[in-house]
Amino acid sequence: MNAYWSGDERAWIMPDAVGLHLSADDTERWAERPGESWPCSTLAGHALYAGLDSGGLVELVVFDDDGKPIDCPEVDCRELDAIIADYLRAVLPEDHPVYFVAVGQFEGATA
Repeated sequence: MNAYWSGDERAWIMPDAVGLHLSADDTERWAERPGESWPCSTLAGHALYAGLDSGGLVELVVFDDDGKPIDCPEVDCRELDAIIADYLRAVLPEDHPVYFVAVGQFEGATA
């Protein structure tokens, strides 16, 4: 399998890893979804990059309003898991090595 961009160009899918790029607008819209909002979001309005392999998260960069990386961002890990799972569920094949840690382990879970 060769690396490729997902159809929405948010995920760079490699044979054994995934890079997820979300804009500030993406995180804002995700946190404010009707019926599925995240009221105390730590990510809303911040762009982010999350790198994952079969062991889980290997890199996280959260950006400020000027597009600069935030040193030691305070991020709710449950929110981060949820936003990653929601975006990758639609684009990552279930047989991909990252699927379970990014999406599968949360299927059927409730907050």
